[in-house]
Amino acid sequence: MAGDQERREGRSEGEAAPRAAQAADASGPGERRQRLRTDIRDASFPTAVRGYERRAVDTYVERVNRVIAELEVGSSPQAAVKHALDRVGDQTSGVLQRARQAAEEITGTAIAEAEETISQAKAEAEQILEELKLQAHQLRGRSKEEADEILARAKAGAEELMRDAQQQARTVQDQAEARVRELQADTDSAWEARGKLLEDLPRIATELMEVAGGAAARLQRPKGKGIATGDGGAKGSGSAPAPRGQLRPEEPTLAHSRAQKSRPRRPPTPDPGRISSTSP
Repeated sequence: MAGDQERREGRSEGEAAPRAAQAADASGPGERRQRLRTDIRDASFPTAVRGYERRAVDTYVERVNRVIAELEVGSSPQAAVKHALDRVGDQTSGVLQRARQAAEEITGTAIAEAEETISQAKAEAEQILEELKLQAHQLRGRSKEEADEILARAKAGAEELMRDAQQQARTVQDQAEARVRELQADTDSAWEARGKLLEDLPRIATELMEVAGGAAARLQRPKGKGIATGDGGAKGSGSAPAPRGQLRPEEPTLAHSRAQKSRPRRPPTPDPGRISSTSP
């Protein structure tokens, strides 16, 4: 039954190939090229009991798609510049997003730790007071001086425990605020570096376009010289047309505008005051 299934699949693929060839002949070169890219990228293979390993086929298709993307990027300077801008935007957006998430996580963790420390200290203090009150009630038959001394020690211990808890909470808060300030400084540095990079992108795009234009001009430079005329002059070939792919004045502006449109919004600055508001 596996052999019958393979023969049916081979027959269906053999019938589909002439139809695809006829459709390709009826369309233009550009459309055929675009359809070929789409067919290669979206290639699918039927599942069979006997045949190639599916993981190996998927790996090969992924590698072919990567090669096609690299060829498309290298086919024109505009595509290369656009690809570079997209990569820079994605990388900086990821860095800023991770910095904001880290700041929010640290702030939330510090607040939770401070609240938990204070809550535990209060619970322990209340428990100690309850135990000491019970002991004082049991020792009520003793002298009043002993009972007062026990209560005084209990209050002193509770106050000392509360002071330690508050000091620990302040330490945690100070550490969290310092970490938030460091993350804010790193975020500002990342924004500054990104701004400088975006300012340099039009110049880089201009230089790339000039290099591409110069290469195109060298490739299209005529090999022969002018033919000498009878009166001693030379018949020149005239002014050479502008090489294809040469930089136009508005292209750097377009690249800069694209970079500005792709620039993500700056994340909100974590407020250290949120931490200080939870301190007792």
